[in-house]
Amino acid sequence: MLKLISSEPLAIYKGSELALSIKQISRHERYEGLLILQFVLRLQSLNHHWHLNQSNISTQKDHY
Repeated sequence: MLKLISSEPLAIYKGSELALSIKQISRHERYEGLLILQFVLRLQSLNHHWHLNQSNISTQKDHY
């Protein structure tokens, strides 16, 4: 019980430290994060178009 009480402030400190580091990351690397997000979204849309094209090609083959 005593151990739990003594380690509780440490957990709170670690939590606030984590929150601080998250704030710093978002401040410094927000732009890079946005670039990465845009890149991922572009990849997803390209992949989606590619799948649509693949399905069109397969249906065209079925017609012949």
